[in-house]
Amino acid sequence: MTVSKEEKSRRGFDPLRYVFTDQVPPEGRVTEVAEGVFWTQLPLMGRLNHINVWLLRDRDGWTLVDTGIYNERVQACWEQLISHVIGSDPVHRVIATHLHTDHTGNAGWLVDKFDCPLWMSRSDFYMCKVMASDGPKDVPEDAIRFYHRAGFDEARLTRYRERFGQFGASIAPLPAGYRRIQDGQYLDINGREWRALIGHGHAPEHVCLYCPELKIIIAGDQILPKITPNVSVQPS
Repeated sequence: MTVSKEEKSRRGFDPLRYVFTDQVPPEGRVTEVAEGVFWTQLPLMGRLNHINVWLLRDRDGWTLVDTGIYNERVQACWEQLISHVIGSDPVHRVIATHLHTDHTGNAGWLVDKFDCPLWMSRSDFYMCKVMASDGPKDVPEDAIRFYHRAGFDEARLTRYRERFGQFGASIAPLPAGYRRIQDGQYLDINGREWRALIGHGHAPEHVCLYCPELKIIIAGDQILPKITPNVSVQPS
């Protein structure tokens, strides 16, 4: 059902406004969208050609939220961000909103580089560990049967076999330990409270971060501007 502009107005809906469309940062640079909240984009291949990443001022250093996929181009972007933005400041923590490699890809590399902890939800951390360990020769037959029952034809099953294991190739090794984020938890970032809100569907325990003082939510892939997030049913 389509809702008319008049009906939206009557119900009190405000149209979406993209107030920073003319301030998209180039690779390796940032745009400050609120006090101490810096936005950058990291490149992806495909129709969805970028991921939004956040550098949050955190007292004498930084908290990083999401990390981009693990490849040379994205790491070159991070090296520019380190050179031009982070500098010699410490990074106090890296937060991954969820397990997908465009968000976790460089998490292990960054926490190793800055000797800081990784913060994630428990389900996504351990699911990420499991998926990253799958190699191209490890295609399980029960997964093939699962997708066959779901309606995959032989061509799609062949493509699944060919793509299996790419997750592990797109992510730096995660640390052995992590700091767990739970629903409703408050994180102190730069003296402000950021509340963790856990969403489901796109990932097992997707972390969104909301700062009441700034009226800002970092939504990861739980909320997207023009499309609905992908919701997959997997063998696991």
